[in-house]
Amino acid sequence: MKKKVEKKTLCIGLFHFINKTGYQSEVYRKNGEKIRYLVHDTSERSVYFSKKYATDVVVLKQTPISRFFQTLWEVFSYRPQNIEIYMSSLPKFWDKILSPLCKILKIRQILILRGQEFNSVSSRQRLKVLYPFLDLVIAKEINLMADAVQMGFSPKLAYLHNCVPVRESKIPNYSERPIDILFLNSPIKDRNVLFLLDLFFELLEVRKEKLAITMAGFSVLDNTKYKIEPRFQKVVLEKIHSLRLDTKIQVLGFVNNSEELLKKSKLFIFPANIVFCNNALLEAMSFGCVPIVANGEGAYWIMNDLNGYVSKLEKDCFIKAINEGLQQNNWTLRSKQAVLTIQKYYSIDDWYENLRKIKKRLCSE
Repeated sequence: MKKKVEKKTLCIGLFHFINKTGYQSEVYRKNGEKIRYLVHDTSERSVYFSKKYATDVVVLKQTPISRFFQTLWEVFSYRPQNIEIYMSSLPKFWDKILSPLCKILKIRQILILRGQEFNSVSSRQRLKVLYPFLDLVIAKEINLMADAVQMGFSPKLAYLHNCVPVRESKIPNYSERPIDILFLNSPIKDRNVLFLLDLFFELLEVRKEKLAITMAGFSVLDNTKYKIEPRFQKVVLEKIHSLRLDTKIQVLGFVNNSEELLKKSKLFIFPANIVFCNNALLEAMSFGCVPIVANGEGAYWIMNDLNGYVSKLEKDCFIKAINEGLQQNNWTLRSKQAVLTIQKYYSIDDWYENLRKIKKRLCSE
């Protein structure tokens, strides 16, 4: 009788291991697959989340030569059938040395596109070098598909959006949520955070509304090397100070316990240019936060009149949505519908099943 081969996946190129990768590790394990993550994060963050999800996470050495031999050792000792590749912290030696080697060893290579891969000439050049050795390219955001097609990736290309776990614990009700408005995301330009500050100033200083507001995700406040658009984040923090909002709103760095913030928040605000399947948005809806989003790309693919609010990027429109959303009857209806939306269309179990179908369709076993 032929011995069943244990399915293993090695994940490389991530800077750190956090909640959204934790969700995926759980669903892999649930379906009988092993996964190991190689990360560059030397802070306690990846250690914290690896323990939280009981996941196999290896922190790579910091010097390039040590990192090369450690990665090589992991490929040979772990002996994965699949390697998932992220570009955000992918070592440069991977492209021309280890990726061709994995092709020779018949290890299936799957590139995951998350949103920054086409932003520079050097990154595009790396993609061209990598592509011949890849078996599959997965875009996690719909706007990446056009760039990937333009690069000639169509034969190996698939789209698979973010998903999150369905919450099995009790969803807190309106009176159990002391935070009125929560922004929980990396504060980057495309998310129109400066507009958000003008909005908060109008609500708190001009209209004298008494609201509890929290903004979380400022990586420049953390002791970690991984920072997204740090210069812009500092501009945002300076504007918070100049508007004298630093005593009016709570400003936080990256939070390990994001679930606790979401459970305590009534409204989740997201005035971004690209809305569809933002991971924090999905998490917020899964915990019953009522989302208020800008009418950016993909907003109406996930939002409707029952599960939240889609608004023009104008202060008066957002303020109207906030005032309506904070009325308890409106909130209760939309909170329940937000949770149902995740349960029906965006569960992590569906994500795994769709990934399995994509691999079967586009990859040779």
